[in-house]
Amino acid sequence: MSWTAREGSAEAAALILASDGKYDGPTTLTASQAPNFADVAAIASELTGRTIEVDVN
Repeated sequence: MSWTAREGSAEAAALILASDGKYDGPTTLTASQAPNFADVAAIASELTGRTIEVDVN
């Protein structure tokens, strides 16, 4: 999954709007890395202090 923070999208949109026409056509605004669900579970585990696992079934 590729998530982009709203702040990142807002910054990118502002740069495009202020570019004086440098960007023409569609521009993809996604994160440079795509964490998987195991990564998200590991982050949630670290933040909450609880073990959170992904059920792959």
